[in-house]
Amino acid sequence: MKYYYKQKKIEDMLKTYNTIDKDELQIGDTILLSMTRGNNGKIMIEVGERVINNTRAIVVMNQSDSRHTPGIRRAKFPAEPYDILVGLGIDVEQLNWELNDDFEDYVELNYLNPTYKNIRMRVEVRETTTPTRLEHVLDPKKYAKRKGKNGPYIKSKGDYVFSITECILTNSEPNHTFIKSDFSAFVEEYGKEINSPMLNKLRNAPKHMSWDDLKKLLE
Repeated sequence: MKYYYKQKKIEDMLKTYNTIDKDELQIGDTILLSMTRGNNGKIMIEVGERVINNTRAIVVMNQSDSRHTPGIRRAKFPAEPYDILVGLGIDVEQLNWELNDDFEDYVELNYLNPTYKNIRMRVEVRETTTPTRLEHVLDPKKYAKRKGKNGPYIKSKGDYVFSITECILTNSEPNHTFIKSDFSAFVEEYGKEINSPMLNKLRNAPKHMSWDDLKKLLE
């Protein structure tokens, strides 16, 4: 009788999620990508979302162009199996676990718009020039933001930019924090003073210049 009650209680908690190909994820939607079982009994949850910097007109006004579709930003966090059951309605013991390349129990889910007790799980991005983890200090180039996968480092006032992603619970839009790069800050600072002669100087400037040399050129 006790076993039946426990099973019935679990069944009452379970939710049914729609699955989606992560490549088809739309802006504004969230995807519960996967779970990984840790040695400490906790479950590492990975969620993803396509995040746009809506402070940039070129980004906002090209959302319908597939060439400008942002990649999926991911956030991971550990959770207890019971809390996953109660909040997400997922019984981790019923999932089809497999071993990943690191020999960890892993399951790919791709559940669309997961909710924790009817509150949406969203990915929030916070950019900062202040290292937030020890590895940021020890090896900043490995974790600093770049233009593209192997592109140049994006800096702000000469400092590396670190992009922190976190899964939050909200039925509103996430409050992203984006830092202006040195180029954006430079244009905002000098944009009102730039005239045709200055633009000509820019066109004739060497391709590889420091920002300090570029500022001197336009003074």
